[in-house]
Amino acid sequence: MASSRNSADRALSEALARFSAAGGLLPAPDHPLVIAFSGGLDSTVLLHAAVRSLGADSIVAAHVAHGLQPLSASWLEHCAAQSAELKVRFVGLRAVGLPARGDSIEQWARSERYRLLLGAAADFDAAALLTAHHADDQLETLLLGMARGSGLDGLTGIAESDCRQGVRLLRPLLTVTQAQLAREAQRLGLRWVEDPSNLDQRFARNAVRHRLMPVLREVLPDLAGQLPATIDLLRQARARLEGLADEDLHAVSMPSQTGRLILDRTALASLAAPRRDAVLRAWVRSLGCLPPSQARLQAVNDQLVDATGAYGDVRHDGWQLMRYRDAIFSLPHSELIGADIEPVAFEWRGEPSVSIGCGSTFEFRLSPEGLSPTWLRSATLRISPAPAGARLRLSPRGASQSIKNLCQQAGLPAWLRSRFPALWCDDRLLLAAPFGLDRSLDWPIERPGIAIDWVIADDADLRRVFMPVPGTAHRPT
Repeated sequence: MASSRNSADRALSEALARFSAAGGLLPAPDHPLVIAFSGGLDSTVLLHAAVRSLGADSIVAAHVAHGLQPLSASWLEHCAAQSAELKVRFVGLRAVGLPARGDSIEQWARSERYRLLLGAAADFDAAALLTAHHADDQLETLLLGMARGSGLDGLTGIAESDCRQGVRLLRPLLTVTQAQLAREAQRLGLRWVEDPSNLDQRFARNAVRHRLMPVLREVLPDLAGQLPATIDLLRQARARLEGLADEDLHAVSMPSQTGRLILDRTALASLAAPRRDAVLRAWVRSLGCLPPSQARLQAVNDQLVDATGAYGDVRHDGWQLMRYRDAIFSLPHSELIGADIEPVAFEWRGEPSVSIGCGSTFEFRLSPEGLSPTWLRSATLRISPAPAGARLRLSPRGASQSIKNLCQQAGLPAWLRSRFPALWCDDRLLLAAPFGLDRSLDWPIERPGIAIDWVIADDADLRRVFMPVPGTAHRPT
C-alpha cells in the first residue's frame, strides 16, 4: 500500500474494505474492477491508485467514446496507450447514435456511458464498476439538486455504492477533493486529457463548477470535506421515509409480466399529495432512474395521475412513464422506439410459417376447416399494421368492428397498435393480430383447409408491460 499521503490510495483502500465487509466480491483476475477511464485527471488518478493497490491483473480500464468532440478518437488512443503502459486490460466502447432533437446532450451522454460501462462490467464478470466521482462532484450534485427541487433524493447526493442492472457501482473518491487529486497527479507525473466541453458554461454543472465553486471554496473552505457527515444524516432520514414510501408503493401496485410494477391510478390518486409524490419517487427509483425534479414530478402527476383522458406519458431518464386508462406503467426508450412492423408483400408457397420480425410469425397449419390452400397459393398477400378504421368480423354471423374498437375493448393502448401485424389479401383485411382471422362468409373455405395463427415470443410481447401477472390484483389503501 502506498504512503498515507496519497489520498486516492487511502480512499480506495477504505472503500474496498467497506465493500468487502458488505459482502462484495474481492477483486481478482476472474472478477476484476472495471475502471471508468475517460482519460481525464480524476479517472487517471483512480486508475493508477487501483493498479498500485491491487495489481494490473485485477483491473480493466473501460473508455467510452461519445463521438461529440473532434478529439474523441485521440482520447481513446491516449487511454489505450496509458492502459498498455500500466499493463491493464483495456476496452474501448463507442456510443451509438446522437441525442434526439430537444433531448439533453448531457443526459444522453450519461445514459450511453452507463449503458456501455455496465455492459462491459457484466461481460468481464466484474467485482464492481468504479467511477472517479470526488468530493467536489458531490457538492455540485447537491447544489444542482437543490436548484431542481429534487428533495431528499437530490440533497443526499451521490452514493458511494449502489447496484444497477446487477452490477455493483463504487465511487471510492467521494471523500477526496479535486485539488487533492490534482496535487497527486502532479506529484506522480501523470498525464491526462482535458475535455473542452467541461469549460462550456452553457451547461449548468460547468457553470456551477467554474463560477460558484471557487467562491464557496474561498468563503467556506471546509465545506466539501464536511459534506459527508451532513449527507450521512440526510441519508438516514431518507431511508426512513423511503421505507414508508415502499410500503405505499406495494399497496398501490402490482407486478407486470416483465417484473416491472404497474401502478393503480385510482389507488394512487387517493393518497395525500406528499405520500403520492413519495410513491412516484419510489417507483422511479425502482427503475434505476435518476430522481425526478419537482417540475418532472409535477408533470408525472398532471399526465399520469390527475389527467382525465385515456392516455398520458412523460419521458424521464431514458424511460417512458405511461398511463392507459387506470394502469400506470413504464417502458425503456430502447423498447419503445423502432419496433413498428415494416410492410412487406409475399406469395405463400406452402411454407409452415412466415417471419414478421419483432419476434413474431404467421403460422400456416392444416385444419378441419379453413382457407382454400389453392386460393392462398394464388393470392398476393401483404403484411402491414391495420389502420384504426379497418374492420374485422370475428364471427361469421356477427357484425364487423373497427380495429380501434377492438383494441379499446382489449385494453390495448394506441401506442401499441402499430406493433401488431395484419395480413391483407389485396386491399382486404384477412387477419389482424392479436384478434385473428376475418370470419366473413365470402372467403374461400375448404374442408380440410388452412388456418393461420399469429405467434409471438413471450419476451417480444409488449402487452406484458402493462398487463398484470395473472392472479394479482390492485391493493388500494
